[in-house]
Parts: sequence; C-alpha cells; structure tokens
Amino acid sequence: LDAKQDVVCVEGWGWRPGHMIYNFNGPALEYNIHGWMKYFGPWDEKKEIEINKYFGFLDGFEQDDEWLKNFYLIQRSKVNEILPNYVKEFLNGDKKIFLLPCNVIGDSSLLNRESIFRSQRNFISETIEFFKDNPDLKLIVRAHPGEEWVKSKVKIKMGEFAKEISKDISNILVIDSTDDLNTFSLVPYLDAALIWITSAGVDLVARGIPVVSAAIPKYTGLGIVDEPKSKTEYFSL
Repeated sequence: LDAKQDVVCVEGWGWRPGHMIYNFNGPALEYNIHGWMKYFGPWDEKKEIEINKYFGFLDGFEQDDEWLKNFYLIQRSKVNEILPNYVKEFLNGDKKIFLLPCNVIGDSSLLNRESIFRSQRNFISETIEFFKDNPDLKLIVRAHPGEEWVKSKVKIKMGEFAKEISKDISNILVIDSTDDLNTFSLVPYLDAALIWITSAGVDLVARGIPVVSAAIPKYTGLGIVDEPKSKTEYFSL
C-alpha cells in the first residue's frame, strides 16, 4: 500500500475448514460491525435469546445451538468454578481493580489499529509503569487463553512479556494463557477494564464493566467503550 500497489489479502479461516476470507487493500480479517448491524436489523426478542446463549458459551457452558458449534471454546473452565488461591489472595482488599485482557500477537485483525500507543507491547509496558507508580490501584493482566490454540504462530506471549516487566510489583498480577481460569469469572471484582482492541471489551461492557480502549477497536465509534485521543486522556480515565 505504501508503494501505491493494490493488495488483496487472503487467509484460511480456521473456524470453518476449507473456507477463505479476503479483503481489498486491508487486512483479510476485518470487522464491518456497522454493515452487520444494518444487515441484521433492529434488536428483538430472538436476538436477545441468541446473545444470552452466546454469553453462556463464553462462560464455558455447552450450548446445543448449531451456529455456536462453529466457534471454539477459548476459555478452558466455567465462569462459576472456584478461583485459584493466588487469584483470590490478590483480589482481597478494597483497592480498585483493573483488568487488562490481551490480544494474541499475530492475529491479523490487530493490523492498522494503533492510535495513541505504537504497539500492544508499548501499551502494556506504559500501563504497568502507571500502576507501579500508583500502588493504591490493582491491575490484572490476563494473557489471551487463545494463545494455546495457535502455539506455533505465537512468537511473543503476552503473559511472559508482562511477567518479565512487572516483577516484584505487588499490585500487579499476571494470569498466563495456560492458567485454568475463565476470564469472565473476574467480573464481580472489577472496577474497569483496559483493552487494546479485544472483543472482550464488548463482553465486559455487557456485563456492566466500563472499558477504555488504547487502540482502535473493531467496534469503534459505537459508544460502547471509551476511546481516548491521547495518552494523557487515557491515563486520566
């Protein structure tokens, strides 16, 4: 594109073997949320039922609906399972708790999404530094459990990266992609979430958690999450 050359990006579509996705002059995996909303029309009772089944799916409960069988269970445990002791200990106290759920490095839907930070790693680094300087707040960094589905493609694991730069910072907890925990089981303890572009942003807002996006999410401009225009605005939020 920099050389003024038109490009068609094509990828295999892992959820449906044999299918391909493509896009013209943009990443193959693009999200046309506005177009989808227009196509599917106004919200109704049927959609309400379907979305509640989807949330049940995210929470780790099996669903019989055929359309959900095209998805894979990213979370490896149910939302109501007992939290590991190290997580319960971290949640104790009255400090405000923020969740930072990571995206998987190598996911092409991350391309061209940077806004106020140059990369997801830069966003995580500066956020960890902020919490280091503000010990009255707590931060949980949750590496995307989907990293375990694409091990051969993930050269940089966000859990390992976050652990390395948050060593000995008592108000920061890193939950690795391999840890057996449903991300949404943390919801009752959270005050807010800080995201890059993850779809978990929508899932958390739907569960009553305010979300700040540090990049341009797939659902940008819909008023679902806060989208600060500067680092100053991000950190003040």
